Amino acid sequence: MTVVAVGALLLASTDWRRVALGLGVAAAGLLGLTYLREQTMLAAAWALALAVVLMPHALWLPRVATCLAVVAIVPYMAGLGSRAGTL
Repeated sequence: MTVVAVGALLLASTDWRRVALGLGVAAAGLLGLTYLREQTMLAAAWALALAVVLMPHALWLPRVATCLAVVAIVPYMAGLGSRAGTL
């Protein structure tokens, strides 16, 4: 979960490179959590989405849109599919 937190910290930047790096780090952290414990990954994904929504407003819309896409796509990539809502 620390890797996802570092990704969220990088997402708070106003530099596009750091935002992209933060998305990559957060996605990698979520994928890593999937192989350890699926429920923890879903909790971290919801926490990441909430943290990004509550961040300062510089680059807010692109940051939120891409983060929510990552949060929605990572469970499908990990093979959870529609099961993610029933955990």
